[in-house]
Amino acid sequence: MVSVEVLNNHPTGGALCAKGRAAPEIVASPRRLTVPLKRTRPRGAADPGWVEVSWDEALTEIANRLGAIRAESGAEAVAFGVTTPSGTPMVDSFEWVERFIRGFGSPNLIYSVEICGWHKDFAHALTFGRGIGFPDYDNADAIILWGHNPARTWLAQATRIADARRRGAKVVVIDPKPNGSGQQADLWLRIRPGADGALAMGAIRHLIATGSFDADFVDAWTNGSLLVDRATGRFLRADALWPDGAADVFVRLDASGSPVPCDTRYTQQSGGRLRGVLSVRARDGRMISAATAFELLVERAAPYTPARVAELTWLPIADIEAFNALLATRPRLAYHSWTGVGQHTNATAIERTIASLYALTGACDRPGGNRWPVPPPTRALNDYNILPPEQQAKALGIAELPLGPPAKGWITARDFSRAVLEGEPYRVRALVAFGTNFVVSQGHSERNKAALNALEFQVHIDMFMNPTAESADFVLPASTPWERDALKIGFEITQAAVETVQFRPRMVEPVGEVKADYEIAAALALKLGMHELFFGGDIEAGWNYQLAPLGVGVEDLRGHPEGRRFPQAFRDEKYAVTREDGTAAGFATPTRRVEIYS
Repeated sequence: MVSVEVLNNHPTGGALCAKGRAAPEIVASPRRLTVPLKRTRPRGAADPGWVEVSWDEALTEIANRLGAIRAESGAEAVAFGVTTPSGTPMVDSFEWVERFIRGFGSPNLIYSVEICGWHKDFAHALTFGRGIGFPDYDNADAIILWGHNPARTWLAQATRIADARRRGAKVVVIDPKPNGSGQQADLWLRIRPGADGALAMGAIRHLIATGSFDADFVDAWTNGSLLVDRATGRFLRADALWPDGAADVFVRLDASGSPVPCDTRYTQQSGGRLRGVLSVRARDGRMISAATAFELLVERAAPYTPARVAELTWLPIADIEAFNALLATRPRLAYHSWTGVGQHTNATAIERTIASLYALTGACDRPGGNRWPVPPPTRALNDYNILPPEQQAKALGIAELPLGPPAKGWITARDFSRAVLEGEPYRVRALVAFGTNFVVSQGHSERNKAALNALEFQVHIDMFMNPTAESADFVLPASTPWERDALKIGFEITQAAVETVQFRPRMVEPVGEVKADYEIAAALALKLGMHELFFGGDIEAGWNYQLAPLGVGVEDLRGHPEGRRFPQAFRDEKYAVTREDGTAAGFATPTRRVEIYS
């Protein structure tokens, strides 16, 4: 391998990131791990005493140790780590690795989601029922990059944003540092880290005060018009007010300000009042103090004047007012947020605030806004339900974060370290990490290092030695992407990208004895008795299992290394689709509407 070139007709192939450009030196690096290594001296020794061992010796001992810990303390006593598929070669293998972890029975996977995309992909769904979608930069009038720097981290996005700006789209960058995307913005907001929610609340206040929000969308497609019992904080139901009222039907205000039943399964619910506070008599005679959800949003946003927002965010009032004024023009608005929002303790609340602001603009799933993709029908390898419910309930931190990452089997570094060092809520005895550099990529390096040193057993799989691998009992060498076959189902960025399926053949011979992460996961799975779950060790059979709903297999894709596109029926405003029974698709939330109040 001597160089890498762009693949211009590929939906994400028009730009090369730094890792892509560096492929030749990564493959040929003399620092690569090339053989399995076993520690022969205690942790903390100046020299770990690494010795080379065979793959069979390493995998057999690892499987035996993991199996023994599972038998003695339960599968939850073994934690796992997986690096991000967003910016590493784990994209080729993470579904296989998660399949292995769930088949093993552990709910404890240290993932990158808490410092990466939790807010945009999952917290966003608490408001919209789905993740952030893909920003339609090609048709946007305005673009907001909120804690996101694609000029440094996602060049395929950055080039499309530059094209949009050249044709007249306004670009706002919210970031403490100007480097990269901020240098190319029409408005750069140098925000105080972690104060993003205040900026969003101030914009919500401005749109409401000036009446410049999309009232039709908010009325018809958010839960803003539904009445909330102030005493309980819960939505009123029709059966509380009327003898023939249904328990699953909500209550809203009609145009005259009177409460009426509202079945959110149907679309014909507009034309009422968004604002209202009233006392209403329940069937049992008690008086209920109620307000619309929108009224509660008005009350919550009221303190966030430009002066107060400036105080909290450290932004000039003029910049805040410019931001608010841009939103008030009701542009076709596309936005993306990433780690600048995600790496805060209040990331979920920040994202819900940004999502509520976005709902007021009415731009979601419309041209020029953020659109939700329609992926081709395929099968996932990493279905969370492979893990039994009783094991899911043991995820570290789930009691404190019942809507957070532990609900999906992804635990935080904080909770892992607590379980290792303090035995709370139970003792974690071992860690197997595929990639990652847990010591330095997650907060509190000193505590993370102490947790690794306190483990009974540690395995690390990677292309290079790093501070996390240095404390392991076994270090296994992983191949680079160019040394293995790989299947990628769908790419981000556009609907065309989502429809693209690519089988990438191996390009160069593997160095030394390196193996793909998916091969390592499958080999361990077989030694731990997961033959059926892992297709008897046949990786290609697993890929064909994923592809079966498309009616193609790996052999069909080998002749198209550039990828094949499988077009899907795509439309905007998918929430407005009316089914045969007259109900609307709506949103995947408890109220079947965008939840500006929960």
